[in-house]
Amino acid sequence: MTMHNNPDRLEKAPLVQMTEDLVLRLAGNPQIAEICGHAVAQQAEGSVCLPLTPQEREIIANSPVISCAPDDSGLFILDGDLLFARRYWKYEQAVRDTILSLASNRYEKVPPIVRDGALAGMKDCQFEGVRVMCEYQLSLLTGGPGTGKTYTIARAVKLIQDQFPKWRLGLAAPTGKAAARVRESMEREIQTLQLRTVMETSTIHTLLKSNYDLVTFKYNHDNPLPLDWLIVDEASMVDLPLMAKLLDALPPKCRLTLVGDANQLASVEPGHVFGDLCNMPELQHCKCELTESSRFPEFNPDGTPGEIFTLSEAVKAGQADKVLAQLKQGTGKLVHYLELDNRQRPSLWPNFQATVERLFAEFQRQTTPEGALLTVKDANGRETRSAPLNDCRLLCAFRHGPYGVDAINTYLRELLGSRCPLPMMITKNEQSLDVSNGDVGVIMPDEPGYLYLPKPDNTVRRIPVELLPDMELAFASTVHKSQGSEFDNVIIVLPPDLDGGDGEALLTREILYTAITRTKKQLFIYAGDKTLRQCCENVIRRQTALLR
Repeated sequence: MTMHNNPDRLEKAPLVQMTEDLVLRLAGNPQIAEICGHAVAQQAEGSVCLPLTPQEREIIANSPVISCAPDDSGLFILDGDLLFARRYWKYEQAVRDTILSLASNRYEKVPPIVRDGALAGMKDCQFEGVRVMCEYQLSLLTGGPGTGKTYTIARAVKLIQDQFPKWRLGLAAPTGKAAARVRESMEREIQTLQLRTVMETSTIHTLLKSNYDLVTFKYNHDNPLPLDWLIVDEASMVDLPLMAKLLDALPPKCRLTLVGDANQLASVEPGHVFGDLCNMPELQHCKCELTESSRFPEFNPDGTPGEIFTLSEAVKAGQADKVLAQLKQGTGKLVHYLELDNRQRPSLWPNFQATVERLFAEFQRQTTPEGALLTVKDANGRETRSAPLNDCRLLCAFRHGPYGVDAINTYLRELLGSRCPLPMMITKNEQSLDVSNGDVGVIMPDEPGYLYLPKPDNTVRRIPVELLPDMELAFASTVHKSQGSEFDNVIIVLPPDLDGGDGEALLTREILYTAITRTKKQLFIYAGDKTLRQCCENVIRRQTALLR
């Protein structure tokens, strides 16, 4: 079953109503106004266009507000049977044209790619990834957690750097958390390979330098980025407008590597750019998929199937019966399924309170921000323990309701007590303070007026709460907010049953797969059989045109 969100089930948003009113004034036809309103409503659900029936195409024929591609003079553009708001049509055209141009450029001067030195011991798929990054101006690197994406990138960087020592390299990610994590991973590889330069790492917005209107950027087509190679991690989170603006700011000769997991959730805003690019037939020559995970091995050393690998692969394939059979065995050491009934209070969920208290115990006992936020390293700089803040995170599909983020955060704050540090997530970018949406820090019990955040050098910084933009408790977060992060233990909370409302649209294969693959060690799933089956069988198809 494929889930399509239905705009008719949504209350009309102000922008939709404004669009219908404007089109009605200009076109004088309420049917055309309603169709254009539906096209805008699709954007709220992540789509960039609206497929039209033959009858709808007949209704809008010769409308003064709609032009037919490639004519882009109308407020809306009809391209085949797809209706776009003009700016989204122009974004898709720009992305497609730039991507195909980059993909067509294969370099004649390529460094030797042989299995020795830095490339010794690489898996075949990783070796192929290095080749693609060295040979083509565009490269797409996709793979799940633990498949060695950063490991592969670093070895391609070494080969290119040896060939072009003065090249300017940039590394960016959509969120502050994702940027910090890829920075840490890349710094470990830089030390291992003894690379001569440290790449600048930032969010995409920081890289492009937002103007005061927060829509346009300092770097653009007329003022391109001062880079020779840009690597974008967690590319599945990049929406269509941001990808268009990023590509617009690339110098003509700049290499571009997009890295991510094509099976994860798409961006919150409209578009399915990375997933579409990975499936475009014209780009298969510059795409590499990493399939072997060291974090979630297919088989354990004793030959038994790897629990998290088996579960995530079954979810990814939509095999609901296999997922439920594995979870109901009840013999797993890493994956634990605790079936919920209709009791909505977390204190009544099976073993929930004891599990939470155990997994948050180390974080709860921290008395300093350094103890809560920083990793422990040995004399050689190797991590021996992750930050207690990342010991556990609860992940929910919903924000509201008894199984949502707000209710569970309230419950955990009361359960863990007033002496427990409070994990807080920034929910808005603030350049003047160098904080980004998704950054997580702590408020200590004895210093309620300050938020402490970890720094890249494994120290902390303190910011007065009164200066900060919006924040929220982060014992639990939505699955969307967890993208680009990883935790030692993950507790997934989903409703035990479905109510037939609009919330069903969020219970998808991508939500469950993304949540499962945030864990590094153990996974606890609180849900119901019906909900898990819904997740496995439902895939949201965003309406886009990149694959046409």
